[in-house]
Amino acid sequence: MERQDFGDLSPGAGLFPAAEDALSRERLLREEVWKMRSYYPETARRLWRQAEENCDKMEYEGSLMYDEYPDRLMVRLLASKMAKEAAREMDPDREEKEEPWLEEMARVLLADEICRRRCRRQRRRQRIWAPGFPI
Repeated sequence: MERQDFGDLSPGAGLFPAAEDALSRERLLREEVWKMRSYYPETARRLWRQAEENCDKMEYEGSLMYDEYPDRLMVRLLASKMAKEAAREMDPDREEKEEPWLEEMARVLLADEICRRRCRRQRRRQRIWAPGFPI
């Protein structure tokens, strides 16, 4: 029996050129983000991982993360929790005290990750609703 060749079965294979191009741009963007984040100092990397984990938990339809105006209080509370966790990881024996710079960095990284996911979601929805049009 002759083996059939089904060609490239990777995600996006066989799509029209505009969709393949969009997937290629998405992949390049993701690689660039990972490359630049590899330059982060250890504390920032730790907070970034926490931001990603928190956003993973919030990535569902109807999530506050995807509201037109995300809740500032939610972002602040999450960033505060992330900062306390990171401080504990860095020095478990240290007494718990406020680290404003750590909380501010956590808030920046969390807001950046939320923004990145909102933009990615918007790009993906454009592809679904407007196939064939360059993105």
